[in-house]
Amino acid sequence: MPKVTTSAGDDLFYRDDCFAPPWESPPATLLLHAEAETGLAWYGLMPRLAARTRVLRPDMRGAGRSVAMRPGQAWSLDRLASDLVALMDGLGLENAHVVAARFAAPVALRLAAASPSRVATLVLCSGTPDPATDYGPRATRWADEIDRVGIDAWAVGAAQERLGPDAEESDLEGWSGLLADTDRATLLGLLRGLSAFDASADLPNITCPTLVVAIDGSPAQPLETTTAWQRQIPRAELLVLTGRGDHVAASHAREVAGAVQDFHKKAAKDAGGGKRKERGERDGKRDRSKAKEEKREQRRERRNA
Repeated sequence: MPKVTTSAGDDLFYRDDCFAPPWESPPATLLLHAEAETGLAWYGLMPRLAARTRVLRPDMRGAGRSVAMRPGQAWSLDRLASDLVALMDGLGLENAHVVAARFAAPVALRLAAASPSRVATLVLCSGTPDPATDYGPRATRWADEIDRVGIDAWAVGAAQERLGPDAEESDLEGWSGLLADTDRATLLGLLRGLSAFDASADLPNITCPTLVVAIDGSPAQPLETTTAWQRQIPRAELLVLTGRGDHVAASHAREVAGAVQDFHKKAAKDAGGGKRKERGERDGKRDRSKAKEEKREQRRERRNA
């Protein structure tokens, strides 16, 4: 079972898939799942992404097969971000493209701000830098509902909210089962500790190319709210898809996968253009220096003639 161990001795489980030609060395893409999920939630993006990149899907701390949250343990953005650094270190990766959904967005933002060399590009799907502000009342309602009727019943409504009213019944049933597998105590601790997930101060410090993907009809995240914080990221672009769910990576998986691929290509092209420009500038400087030296040599020859 693929795991890495952090410096604190905590085990982190991950899935590692790549279907690119075996003679290629594709870049790595790190997918960070939303709250109450595991790395399995990214299944809809895998056919396209894994065909061109090495896709890593960790179960984040407290989820799935990774280390559980201890009773009373406080959530920490720095700890969650350091888990991702440990994962990349364990796999020998200098950096990775990072894609994060919903409450994983603050973790990705903290990683990109604190360890900029480790994040090649950043894609945030239905994310928010401050879940406590955007989801506070909803999180309280969710926690109360879990206490009252249990996590299985909560998961049915949560799946509907994430996928939207137009979702297929089979998808709703599958997502309900995925969400219901979440550890109850861990989820309640997260929902009641959202203040620890505020990454708003990190927004101006994000230096990598960033894509924010949103849904125009999301009840939880009005588009104007998303636009307001997206504009605080220096190099961020906004992609708006049509729908009424709260989890664009789940409800629009194919479109998101295509957008991620296109964004990676654009970032690589822009970086290549910058390198060509730098090389051109260096070559130009060398040519100008050579021309000056030739003129000096010609003047010396005339003086000595």
